[in-house]
Amino acid sequence: MLIKNNILGFCGKYPPRFEIFRKSWVDIIKISIFAYMGMPRVPWSFISLVYICLCVSLTCYAQDWDEVLYAVVGEASDEVSDEEIAVLEELFSHKCNLNELTEPDCQQFFFLTEFEKRSLLFYVEHNKPLLSVYELQNVLGLPLEKARLLALFCVAEPVKPRKSLSDFLDDGTHLFSVQSTVNAVSNDEYKSENGYQGGANKEIVRYRFQSHNELYVGFTLKKDMGERLTFRDGFDSRSAYIQKKNTGVFSNIVLGDYLLNIGQGLIASQGGFGGSSIEQAGGKQSYVLTKHSSSSEFAYFRGFGATIKLKQIQITPFFSQRKLDGKISDKKDFPFTIQKTGYHRTESECATKQAIDYSVVGTHLQFETQRLRVGFAVLQHRFSKDSVDYAVRNASFMYNYCKRHVRLYGECAFDTHFRFATIHGLQYSLTDGALFSTNVRLYQYEFQSFNASAEGRQSAVENEVGWRSNLKLTLSQNVTLILDNDLFAMPHERTTMRVPTQGDVVRMKLSYVRMSFLSAYYQYSLTTQMQKAETGFEMCRKRKHIAMVSSFPDKAVQFKISAQRSSQGDEVGYLVYEDVIVRVPKRPFSLSVRYAQFDASYDNRLYAWEDNVMYAFSSSQYFYAGTYWYVLLKWKPTSNINLQTKLMQTNYSDKYELPEAYDLYKDNRKLAVHVLVQVSL
Repeated sequence: MLIKNNILGFCGKYPPRFEIFRKSWVDIIKISIFAYMGMPRVPWSFISLVYICLCVSLTCYAQDWDEVLYAVVGEASDEVSDEEIAVLEELFSHKCNLNELTEPDCQQFFFLTEFEKRSLLFYVEHNKPLLSVYELQNVLGLPLEKARLLALFCVAEPVKPRKSLSDFLDDGTHLFSVQSTVNAVSNDEYKSENGYQGGANKEIVRYRFQSHNELYVGFTLKKDMGERLTFRDGFDSRSAYIQKKNTGVFSNIVLGDYLLNIGQGLIASQGGFGGSSIEQAGGKQSYVLTKHSSSSEFAYFRGFGATIKLKQIQITPFFSQRKLDGKISDKKDFPFTIQKTGYHRTESECATKQAIDYSVVGTHLQFETQRLRVGFAVLQHRFSKDSVDYAVRNASFMYNYCKRHVRLYGECAFDTHFRFATIHGLQYSLTDGALFSTNVRLYQYEFQSFNASAEGRQSAVENEVGWRSNLKLTLSQNVTLILDNDLFAMPHERTTMRVPTQGDVVRMKLSYVRMSFLSAYYQYSLTTQMQKAETGFEMCRKRKHIAMVSSFPDKAVQFKISAQRSSQGDEVGYLVYEDVIVRVPKRPFSLSVRYAQFDASYDNRLYAWEDNVMYAFSSSQYFYAGTYWYVLLKWKPTSNINLQTKLMQTNYSDKYELPEAYDLYKDNRKLAVHVLVQVSL
């Protein structure tokens, strides 16, 4: 009977809908009361607002990309990179065969913990061939909800014989898309007011070819708002790649633009999130070499990289040669100023465009057994312009050890002057429903690395000491509690802070998830950190509350409600929004609408994930005061054509003094339109 119930739950089949509805409301009320009793200083007005949201929230669940993406990312979209989302989107369309699953494939599922990835690989290896994705519920330590989510990106098919080049070309899919963003302002006014050379529109052209999840070819052309687009100059940004997997001893080959991630990111980390995510507390993956397919214009290499696999040893040489935006500076430690935005709108920005020659060469060596994985990497960055030449050299050692319920991981890196950065962590599974994670980090002052991003409170890997602890408790099949604390300090002064800094971040997240019916969570964070003030420097405390409720009793209409509140000193900011999503059954049509009200200063700004046209992943910032709404329409007139458009408008009130740049928007109304046309063959 237990197995039968698990299978029914995994397939999404439950007892009559009204019975689930009655029981779930009782559960949610209990959980909400528990959250309030366990977390101090949560205003009753805020709790009341959440209950009002709960009473009007009636939603459905549908396995389209938008809903799957929200299930993976949720409101923590600022903790996930565009590259990671783009990889998942490709897997959603071209699913991974579980019977051919490898460790690099597992690393793409960033919503799994390291224990869950290891357990998944172990189960697949010892139970091949899998007959159905429903077998994922048998993976030891993999929660049922994650198994159901993972099944959306996988298939269980027989392993096919080695394919020829003609097979790849015949079986592959071609996808061509054009994405345009138009703002409701005059191009002439937009250029004259801002001193830009181009109009207020943004254009992106993409081509993708994919075959058997082994061969990838694509290019991306992009023009940002304010940049010039002419027939002679073409698009401002151009990117292309070719990637081939599983070719003899070469497990991976990439030509063109690619991403490199080594260890915990101390010397190389591109395309991923480098901060401290409350959901992911077990460090980064050990090694990833993949194509650069997003529209990002800075954090990628251009050249070639390959992974040679010889039984337990992997050797990955890589080389890159490209140009960076920037200019020569008078700094002694690094004689260049690098521009990372990718914008070329004004004369000064165009003067620094691709002005610096930048090359990278290096290699990564990895040895792996069933429980232990160790690696060593060396690389050199060289920058040159005119007669100025500078090199940054790094060497790094990394390790990852897993045995039963314990995992140890870490990395230690050095630069040219033998300054070091190091991070070491421990994960321990206390019981089946409790996972404890902790790590310590020490990034020495003036440690030099480039294109690196590791866990910490800063974007650069330097001048930081920290100790982070995270406890994830599965209270029941549907209820999860996460407690997280990060103590940190910057021992030396920085450009923006002329004194040493220290602080503390405390976070709590209580989640209730029943994917086929209901999901809800409450998250609280308290950040204590030294900041600038009128009288000098002082310790400031910033509190933030986020609540979201969503239920799924119907298959045609979805309502989603969320409320956020942030406070810092005497300033208080809030954001309340509700989404209405309509999906016509058995029709290639969907409609998504949001209405939001917000009131927050820039320092108290709030973030919220929102649906958008394909490839335009949005985590919008809300600051100043006013209302915001959007209407998103998606329609597939045929199986090969996908049309999407989004109309959005922000209405600002007079509570805050708006910057002069907002004078372009008449009556304090900011209106924009996204349009995407996609053709697949």
